[in-house]
Order: sequence, then structure tokens, then C-alpha cells
Amino acid sequence: MSAVKYFHAQQAGSPTLTGIQGSLISVLDACLVNGFGLKSVESIVVAGNIATVTVSTGHAMEPDILALIEGATPSGLNGEKRVLSSTATTFTFAAAGISDQTASGTITTKVAPLGWEKVFSATHKAVYRPSSVEGTRMFLRVDETVDGREARVRGFEHMTDVDTGVGAFPTTDQLVTGALWPKASVANANQRDWTIIGDHRTLYLHLNCVDSVSSSTGFRLSGSVWTFGDFKSFKAADPYACLLQGATSTGQYGSGSGQDQSVEFVRTDNNGNPGQVVPRNYTGVSGASQVIRHAESLMSGNGAVSGSGAYYVYPNGPDNGLLLVGTQLIEYLSGNAHLRGRTRGVYRVPQNCHASFAQRTKIDGTGDLTGRKLLAVKCGSPNSAGSQAVLFFDITGPWEA
Repeated sequence: MSAVKYFHAQQAGSPTLTGIQGSLISVLDACLVNGFGLKSVESIVVAGNIATVTVSTGHAMEPDILALIEGATPSGLNGEKRVLSSTATTFTFAAAGISDQTASGTITTKVAPLGWEKVFSATHKAVYRPSSVEGTRMFLRVDETVDGREARVRGFEHMTDVDTGVGAFPTTDQLVTGALWPKASVANANQRDWTIIGDHRTLYLHLNCVDSVSSSTGFRLSGSVWTFGDFKSFKAADPYACLLQGATSTGQYGSGSGQDQSVEFVRTDNNGNPGQVVPRNYTGVSGASQVIRHAESLMSGNGAVSGSGAYYVYPNGPDNGLLLVGTQLIEYLSGNAHLRGRTRGVYRVPQNCHASFAQRTKIDGTGDLTGRKLLAVKCGSPNSAGSQAVLFFDITGPWEA
């Protein structure tokens, strides 16, 4: 099982997302492949099975982030460590089984990446692949050569270079541009907010198109969530259980129309969308297949948005609770609906709660999610400075296989 990790634009040393070509690829390189925020460590002191790391120049760590430690003796202090607490110049992690001592060595730390591969690249183009041998290991092609305001993305079953692959999803007949991840309302160098949550099989990406200069209400409140990677299939040993979700036409960074194709929305009609597509349908017949999203329970209505609108009140009166539901993926063959599977690690809210949570608030899970920590990601129409939705991501994991 791979650790769930999250990253965001407010971490020290994090890459900057802008309306300039190539900036999203820089974010993906840092979070998926390389890590970021590399710093030299002054000391690691172990006391009572807790290691305290001192970095006098500051660091990118906060509770629940995974730090990568290298160069320490004893070797048990090296590797990926989940941060327990942090100050401006220190952070701690669990060091069970290591006696009280001060570590030696030339020690470094950085934010640990998801561990995906970057298999091909060219100017403002990149191809990534999840690392899990248990997963589908489909290829994600990201192209920022056309417009700095959006990335054109397409999945492939196999690729031989940055521009050549087979088993495309969506196909060029379905979407000539590929699916789109809107990232900036204006092609400028101002900073945009972003959040990435994922594991070694699945990636969720929140992109805020509004920049920190033009927004009067705080640029961390809007944007939409997109995804690429494996879902939980209801078919045993499903080699094509991979979902790509993006917008379907250019310019959706400038209106709310693209948001109903993003992760925070569900649809209840039987019209598939070429921006939400799997490489093949459940029969395995070659050719990209469109899917629709439906809340597992409690939510209804075509275009329903998580955490907003006239659903249940928050908090729920009888138990003072937050209601969380998963998302089903449905495909239609010959007019018949088939439940293909459900998404991993993300939960939507059938309650009007978008005003009740700040961006990236962490809460403790209850019920089936007891013992897990959940991260709130607020969304709005792509070019809005206000928030209209909220999703919750399990950042403890592991996610359902």
C-alpha cells in the first residue's frame, strides 16, 4: 500500500502555478516525481520515540505532510516520515524503536513526491505514469504548448515518445484537443493557488484560475478539481480501470460552464461526456468509453455540486454530523447502465456547508472513516473568487484498492 500525500501552493519552496506555459508541468514534476523544498538539516534529536528535526533556514513541512529524510545515521531515521508537528524551524516525526540520541551524517530533507514516473518530455510537454505495479499504469500526457491558461491532457494505454501512443482516451474523434485542465483566467505570471492529493495510483488536482492580484476576496477559494488515475472497479482484475476527467472546450477558465465536468459535480443523466473517460468499457473492447458520475447516496439532481445548494442542512441536527458520500462511475452500453466502479479517496457532501470550512481545513473522520484525517478543498466556478463547493479527501489512507 502506498502512502497518501498532499501538496499545496502555500508550502515554502513549492513551485508556482501561473498563466504561463509550462508552469503546471513544473508543479507536476515537483509533486509527482522530484519533491521540493530541499534543505540541509542541522540536527535530528530522538527522545522518547519522537524525532525532532531542526532546519534553521525554515522548511516546507506541516502536520500530515510526508518528509523525505536522507543521509542520517542511524538509517532508521531515513525515508519518508509523516510529520506530526512543526514550527518555523523544526518538525517532528515518529521514531519508534530508535534509542534516544542525536543523529549523525550529512542530512537533508524535502517534501516527498508521490513517486510517479516522468517517462517522456519536450518543451512544455510531459508524460507521467503511476508507479504501482498493482494498478493500470496508464500514461498521462500533459501539453501546455497551445495556451498558458490551460493544459491539454490525454490518457494512453501505451506510449513510445512524448507525442506517440496507442489506446488514447479521449480519442481525437471524441475531443480533438484532449481534455482540458483550466489553470489561469489570464495568461500572466501572477501566482495561482493549487492543491494536489494522491497516491501511487491516483491523482487529484485542484487548480484555481483566479490569481492572487486580481481577486479581492482571496484567491484560494475558487477553482475546480480534476483527476487522472485508477478507480475502484467492480470488475475483478480490471486492467482498464483508469479515469481521466477534464473540461471539454477551451475558454472554460473564464466561466462556470466547465465546472459541471469537474470532480465536485455529479450528473444523473445518461449522457456520457468525452471529458470524463476510461480507456475501455468493462468488456475490454478497444476504444475509449465515456462515463458519468453519480453520488452513491443522499444527493440527487443533474449538475449537483458537493457541499452547496438546497440539500441537507449542515450540521445535521440529529447527530451534529457531516455527511460524506462516495462517487459512482456509470457507463452505458446499448442504452443500459452499468456500475463500473467508484472513485478512490474523495468524498462529497450532500449538505450546504461550503461556508463552514476554510480552504484545506483538516477534520477527523467518523463512522467508517474513524481514524482518518480529511482535507477540505473548496471549489467555485473556474473564474470565480468565491467558493461554491467543497470536497473532502482522505489524507491518511490507504485508499481502497
